Amino acid sequence: MSWRALENAEPLPEVGITEGLVFEALFLRGLDTPPELRRALSGIGVDLDQLAPRYPSTLWIASIDLARSYLYPHASSSEAAERELGRKFMAGFFRTVTGRVLAAVLPFMTISSVAQRLPRYYRMGRNDFVMDVEEVGPREVRIHVADPATARPWFFAGMTEAGLERVGAPFRLEMMPRDTWRFEVSLSWSA
Repeated sequence: MSWRALENAEPLPEVGITEGLVFEALFLRGLDTPPELRRALSGIGVDLDQLAPRYPSTLWIASIDLARSYLYPHASSSEAAERELGRKFMAGFFRTVTGRVLAAVLPFMTISSVAQRLPRYYRMGRNDFVMDVEEVGPREVRIHVADPATARPWFFAGMTEAGLERVGAPFRLEMMPRDTWRFEVSLSWSA
């Protein structure tokens, strides 16, 4: 389903599946997951010692919420905590087999080419994540995102920033949350 079809659609598409690789990236490679968080994750169905190949996307969102509450209980805002978790996710993802391939090619790409590939990159981990990249200027795109499992725009921001930093060119990312399921991102860069 395209962003245009989703823009005014209610309800959103059915909540889908998140790959186990996503849990591996954050909890096994990106974070030093403390025992109490491991137990909490196990309590909701995520055994970090025996990850399943796939999980419901609602479980991924619940896992992000648990990580935020255990690791950043005194954060000044959930936005800052989720943005940091997104960055840690990418650091962990770049340590996975799949992520190493992407990390190796990012320095040879442009911000524009990465931006156009973002929908494909994000769908590697989630089959229900809907994204559309719209060119709004010579060095600016607007990224429209819909997440039927409840959007986490600040987590997305941290992930995207950490990935784009590998390209090595200056950029600006501006987040524009819309509602519980949708947000937009303005991404601009210099020549």
